[in-house]
Amino acid sequence: MSIVVGLDGSDQSYRALRFALEEGKLRRRKIYAIHSLFGGEETDMGDIERGEEILERAREIA
Repeated sequence: MSIVVGLDGSDQSYRALRFALEEGKLRRRKIYAIHSLFGGEETDMGDIERGEEILERAREIA
């Protein structure tokens, strides 16, 4: 079983990531950090870049 944590760029989501990482260590589980976009015509390059920034920060925390 794996642990999945959703990230939206908020401080709360990064706290959830840190908690998930600790739980993953204790339980020897893989952690998957995810971020989702709405997609379609409403998504622009700014949204994509923001998503990349969120996931990059997650990599730094991990």
